[in-house]
Amino acid sequence: MVKRLLKFSANWCGPCKSVSSVLSENKQVLDDANIQLEEIDVDKNIQIAQDYGVRAIPHLVLLDSKNKVLDTYTGLINVEELKKFISISV
Repeated sequence: MVKRLLKFSANWCGPCKSVSSVLSENKQVLDDANIQLEEIDVDKNIQIAQDYGVRAIPHLVLLDSKNKVLDTYTGLINVEELKKFISISV
């Protein structure tokens, strides 16, 4: 079952760029957990951000295969925190 990781960010957000780097450098971690990454620009997708209760960015939302929210994470994340965050999906 494929799960999804929604990354809410904006082009002007410095911490968002750091999170993007962590995610791209550790793509294999997501692949191994069978998690599909989707990037959502909060400036272009205001309603989706509101639907998921995004109040600050960067903001991650982990969804199960039925789009149920498993967990959320706001702020900078390193690879160890990422592994712990997505481990609830296993």
